[in-house]
Amino acid sequence: MQQDVFIYFIDYEKAFDRVKHDRLGPLLRNIGLDGKDLRIVLQPKGTVRIRGEVSKEVEIQKGVRQGCILSPVLFNLYSEAVMAEALEDLNCGVKINGRIINNLRYADETIFIASTETELQRIVDRVNKCSKEAGLTINIKKTKVLVVSNNANLGPTIRVASQVLERVQRYKYLGTWLTEKWDSETEIKTRIEKLKLTLFSEETKEFFVNLVLSTMKDREARKIIRPDMIHLLMEAKK
Repeated sequence: MQQDVFIYFIDYEKAFDRVKHDRLGPLLRNIGLDGKDLRIVLQPKGTVRIRGEVSKEVEIQKGVRQGCILSPVLFNLYSEAVMAEALEDLNCGVKINGRIINNLRYADETIFIASTETELQRIVDRVNKCSKEAGLTINIKKTKVLVVSNNANLGPTIRVASQVLERVQRYKYLGTWLTEKWDSETEIKTRIEKLKLTLFSEETKEFFVNLVLSTMKDREARKIIRPDMIHLLMEAKK
């Protein structure tokens, strides 16, 4: 990695539950949604059962349905508006092929990228402000900072409001480990361990050990012992 990269992994508290319908409505209308479809999304009703008694219907004014396949799309639309406002005219980020990249997003999995500590703090401040206005609360405990650099002396202090964010040596984003050295060793080891767990259940291990042992006995009888068989036996017994 030739350039220092400062990464901000943001996590919202109960993100899908905090979507404001009065802000989501105009966004849906702007993409052509209206009538019955709009009412289904923005005017859901619910009841509560208490001691066997069902309450009157109440209109739900906030949140998108958990488990609904449409919810990630709705949240993407909502967060897109928040991020567009936060990052507007903010010339911060990492230049890749002549283009400045300062964020990567998938549903509620979002990271922000900058080339300096100062730039990253500016991004954090703007995102925090616009998120609050949209009803979204940043989860300080789960929000992290990762610095990809060969300079061990870099020790940035990034804050959300007055609270210092934890700096980590690695972070898992969309199933892949990102590390401060930008190497693939951690990811490769993780995938190997997962493969072992998949391939070598207890029954499979037992079968494999017995197979190796029987093969070794046969070869021993014929005075043929190969190092690869010893290695296989050791692996099977792990």
